[in-house]
Amino acid sequence: MTKKSTVGIIVALLGLVFVTSCSPVSMIRNNVIMKPTKLSTFKTITVNVNSKIKKQNTEKLVSKLKRQIVYDLNEEKLFKVIENDGELKLDVTITKIRKVSGAARILLGVLAGRAKIYAKCVLTNTKTNKILRKFEVEGESSGGSIFAGTTNQAIKEISKSIVNYLRNNM
Repeated sequence: MTKKSTVGIIVALLGLVFVTSCSPVSMIRNNVIMKPTKLSTFKTITVNVNSKIKKQNTEKLVSKLKRQIVYDLNEEKLFKVIENDGELKLDVTITKIRKVSGAARILLGVLAGRAKIYAKCVLTNTKTNKILRKFEVEGESSGGSIFAGTTNQAIKEISKSIVNYLRNNM
């Protein structure tokens, strides 16, 4: 192998590592179906978001996450989202966060790390008051460069994951 081809392979591998480390991530974990039910039988949903984290000021994050979930649900048209008394109730409880602000991203770049949000979700049939599903969700911003995402991207990722989960269980 020539020196030129070896350098080319190394550059290609580094590029691959860079690209894969930049992608935002979201995932569902510990999915427990308490009562097997097709979610398509429900027409309305109410979304509640809260936080178990006491040390950090999370009111803005809770509000942003709720708005994002409602927005994404409305975009997908899976259910009519109503403020109270939906046939389904989605309770999202934030259990852990790692915030990365835009200022931190600009000042620290890659060293700021990835923003992460973890939450536990409970989906309840409000007519019977029975829990249908419990699952955990994780949203993570992109990383690996100065152009990586912030907490807002993690919010979008976690919301996307929740809505995809609901869509896949219709």
